Amino acid sequence: MRRGATALLAVVLCAVAALAAAQNKGTSAGATRAPKGAAKPPGAPAPATPVAQVNGDVIQGKDFDALLGTYLRQSREQAKKFNQNFGKNEERLVASNVLSGLINDRLWVQEANRNNIAVQDSTVDNKIRQDAFFQTGGRLDETKFQAFKVSPQSNYKEVFRRARDIAMV
Repeated sequence: MRRGATALLAVVLCAVAALAAAQNKGTSAGATRAPKGAAKPPGAPAPATPVAQVNGDVIQGKDFDALLGTYLRQSREQAKKFNQNFGKNEERLVASNVLSGLINDRLWVQEANRNNIAVQDSTVDNKIRQDAFFQTGGRLDETKFQAFKVSPQSNYKEVFRRARDIAMV
């Protein structure tokens, strides 16, 4: 257990250092600064830039950006609702929490894989079917789901991978 905690601490410290460096410099390794006025969360790396690595499993900037944008929007709305300030310090805190969450998610999935926990494809598809996107009139639209599943333009494989990871843990 102690070895695992040390490894986790090392991963978190590296990830936080990378995030801090990106925030201080405005760029991360291989990334360029976005044009002025571009809507991009502060300190967020370029989409193709890895932000952390967890036992060889890379967390991409695009995944971090997507989640960070959602949490920043929600946090700003909450701050406004309660008439509170939401500045750079709060943005950094949200970014740190998002990164920690992504790292923890990867660790949980890796542990599930180490313990040979498997989830059937049908279970994963059933979880995906529950999304409101596949509902018509409050009921599952199986045609819509099947079209999404086979469409070359859909991100079904990525959605499936994430849903499987969630179902495993």
